Amino acid sequence: MQPYRTTKPEGAESFFSPEQRRALLFCALLFIVGLLLIGFHDTFVNSSWTFLPRKAADGLLGFAFLSVLDNLGDALIVAALLSLFVEISLRARHTREVIAAVRSASAPTGIRQVILHRFELDDRASADIRSLRAGDRLDLIGTSQRVVFSDRPGYDKMAERVKDGVHMRIILLHPDSHLVPCIEGISALFGFPNLRLSLSETALGRIAKMRDMLHQSGARGSVEVRLHKDLYSTLSYHSSPNMTSVGFYFAHESGTQCPCLILDDGELRREAGLHFERLWELSRNNVLLRIDRAGVEDRLAEVFGSVDGPARGEAEAPAHA
Repeated sequence: MQPYRTTKPEGAESFFSPEQRRALLFCALLFIVGLLLIGFHDTFVNSSWTFLPRKAADGLLGFAFLSVLDNLGDALIVAALLSLFVEISLRARHTREVIAAVRSASAPTGIRQVILHRFELDDRASADIRSLRAGDRLDLIGTSQRVVFSDRPGYDKMAERVKDGVHMRIILLHPDSHLVPCIEGISALFGFPNLRLSLSETALGRIAKMRDMLHQSGARGSVEVRLHKDLYSTLSYHSSPNMTSVGFYFAHESGTQCPCLILDDGELRREAGLHFERLWELSRNNVLLRIDRAGVEDRLAEVFGSVDGPARGEAEAPAHA
């Protein structure tokens, strides 16, 4: 590991480029010489020097010499100030061009931050959900959203947000999707072979508990969970008024170890939102749970009641939860 640098690296850019430093030095020299010439003129004319004959100053040559000194001094000062103004103007223009170039290079990406491991985002996503207020909307896409319903922030906090007026739309993977065996084949490499069990435990355990809490207390907001079956989506997605993120699933690593992007407002964020809206529309016939002021639609037992798997507690959630 290289030691931490406390001095400026060799060759690093200074505030002024070498050309600009030379230009500023030249302006300073012009200004100083101009002042000296004007000072010499004024001193010579107004002094009572005796080492030069006064008649030389009164003569034609002396007068011309002094006038040249005076005018040359003025010209040098004006030239110095004009050069300095031009240099500063050019530098300001160059700075604006650099700033514009940086903005044009970074803004179109729409990426605010890259997070190398998605689990590092869990606390931030949990805090975002806890901060939602009445009227806010939360959209989620995930394989099972086990982490969200377990403790980040947990099914109870999710229920509290809905009770207080937050509207949630959540898309999970259907247990009969053709993607399930594909994901299970990859997850088996990381020791998490049973995705159907994870889906079942999340739905019949934590989501059901959230439902029960809302049945008891009522809801000013709404929550709807849909299942995408034979639709293509390999992204995790979190979108609220405060934060939008997309996470990836790579074949060589478990899902929580894969990268995640925090998105700024822009085209990329809009495209991610359109991806969610498309899945939401295509999953309209696969509602797992809906709770709002109009009533309740509950298909938890219908969808997951016959899901086979090891006894509860024998396997943890899959890598792509």
